[in-house]
Amino acid sequence: MSPLLISTHGLLMCVPPALVHAPEVLSPMLARWVTAWILPFFGPATEAIVARV
Repeated sequence: MSPLLISTHGLLMCVPPALVHAPEVLSPMLARWVTAWILPFFGPATEAIVARV
């Protein structure tokens, strides 16, 4: 892999967490929205993946 491709991939991996937490930066009260609507997508699947390993 070229250094440019590695850098591009690293930057692209930083974008989703930034987008998820952007509402919290704009208004801390929106942290409830992130907890209610975003985090459930990552909860059970993460536990299932860890259990298989």
